[in-house]
Amino acid sequence: VFLGDYFDEYNDDYQMNLVMAEWLKVSLTQPNRIHLFGNHDISYAFKHRSYKCSGYEAGKDYAINSVMKEEQWRQLKLYTYVDDFLCSHAGLHTHFYQQYNKGRSVSKFLADESQLALDDGFNGLPARPIFWAGRSRGGTETVGGIVWCDSSEFVGIHGLNQVFGHTPSNKPFWKNFGSPLDKHYSRNLALDNYGHSNYYA
Repeated sequence: VFLGDYFDEYNDDYQMNLVMAEWLKVSLTQPNRIHLFGNHDISYAFKHRSYKCSGYEAGKDYAINSVMKEEQWRQLKLYTYVDDFLCSHAGLHTHFYQQYNKGRSVSKFLADESQLALDDGFNGLPARPIFWAGRSRGGTETVGGIVWCDSSEFVGIHGLNQVFGHTPSNKPFWKNFGSPLDKHYSRNLALDNYGHSNYYA
């Protein structure tokens, strides 16, 4: 499972992003690989200005989308499960879930909201809340959605284990909530995408 942010490396240019787009297009065809969207990827996948974030440049957009067509973008997901771990780019914060779930289970909420958000993105409509940034990243939400939640603000959901990236850090770390003896114990691993050097097996 690749946690996203394939584009917008620090001090990059359109040529570096073109190479990454070519790698991603091939990687999407490989068996047993799942690619997730990061906030920097939706900048290039969706045209509406509400999806753009820092690092976005029109020249990089042109280069990336000369390779990545809608057929390829539609193969990326917002989340996936590996055993009992929810994997996403930035994690699902308990406050964000409580604010928008409308009585739905986590699995139902994610399925519904992710499909609506992706459909709107591909149809050129403004970003839905699941794509919004929190205040720590310059947004208007209390906390960010599944591609924007900062690991420093992350609070897990009772009984749900998660793996996510997004926030630069020196090394991976766990943010666990509750007691290991409690059925609602929540184990959460923050993997930094910076340098593409961290992984969890």
